[in-house]
Amino acid sequence: MTIAEIAEAKLPGLPPSPRGVAKRVQSEGWAARTTQVRKRKGRGGGLEFSIELLPDEARAELIRREANPGEPVNVITLRENDPLIGVERDRRDARLHVLGALDEFRIANGLTISDAAAMFPDAWSGRLIAAPDDIRLQIPSVSTRTLYEWRTIRRRDGDDALGIDRRGRPAKIEAAADGAVVTALLGAIAKQSFLSADQLGAYLRDRFGDALPEISERTIQRARSKYEAEHRNALLAIRDPDKFRSTVEHSATNSTFAAGLNDLWQIDASPADVIGSRKSAHWR
Repeated sequence: MTIAEIAEAKLPGLPPSPRGVAKRVQSEGWAARTTQVRKRKGRGGGLEFSIELLPDEARAELIRREANPGEPVNVITLRENDPLIGVERDRRDARLHVLGALDEFRIANGLTISDAAAMFPDAWSGRLIAAPDDIRLQIPSVSTRTLYEWRTIRRRDGDDALGIDRRGRPAKIEAAADGAVVTALLGAIAKQSFLSADQLGAYLRDRFGDALPEISERTIQRARSKYEAEHRNALLAIRDPDKFRSTVEHSATNSTFAAGLNDLWQIDASPADVIGSRKSAHWR
């Protein structure tokens, strides 16, 4: 938008006159932000400014007036044999929904992806974009940077990668030595659960040398917590076989749900034995 167009729009948080807008432009140094400014095409010249430079309330109001939200996006449905667990599925599906809404918003307004990504966060936060409540609960707001990150992850690693929370994710350890580092770490904590992060790091560096990337103690702590949770039953079977047999090996499954102690009983007997024992108990 030019200075005159910004003034004419009479947006909240901005002066209503071209002179006032020009002063704002000068005082905040808009012209120096080369990635958000371009020369105006056509007669008269001048500059055009990206709406990213406008105050939040002005940008949101402009998008509310002018933008076409596009058609509602269908809610992503779960697949059979989905490799992700519940919370990861929800995260993936919510992010896929937002990316679908971004594409619809871009097409409906004839925008480039950079312009759409700059405008979409305000449209989403201002509820211009229709979305189910569970999606909004997962993603109440989104930034331009985050949209770019999700697009990159999806293009590089596929849809399911959007479900993985990468905060503190020990990716360096998982990729090192074709997964052998993870195996060694699991073996170490299975046999000697008392080892500290510093001791585990020294052990891994001694064993793998240059094949192990630079990793911090904090990264090792995160990796350990992650693997302890993911492989808790296997680790229990190694550390305490008796406890594993009594608490895990004969536990309920998805088809026989048990929420607490004594919710599920198992008996090593034939149906006839069970019926006979019930009759005996009845007559006693």
